[in-house]
Amino acid sequence: MADSDWGGDPASAKLTSFLKNRQASTACPSCGTDQWQFVDAAGHTGAVPLVQDDGGWVAPPARVPVYLLICRNCAFVRMHAKADVDQGA
Repeated sequence: MADSDWGGDPASAKLTSFLKNRQASTACPSCGTDQWQFVDAAGHTGAVPLVQDDGGWVAPPARVPVYLLICRNCAFVRMHAKADVDQGA
């Protein structure tokens, strides 16, 4: 997984560094390829909503910001916690 694969976006550089430092596998867990699309929407990031144990929504809406990657081969979606990546890159 090379940062150049993601267009050199500053956010993707953080994620690339983080994954390399932790020797994380770059293979897609679904198809085994190493072809990822970094999802970036001009200053926005993805987020995973939090729900209560009974399935109800947390109010006010609580979310965990994430970096998103999509496998270019099989469309598997991979997420990494943005706060941890930003602190540990």
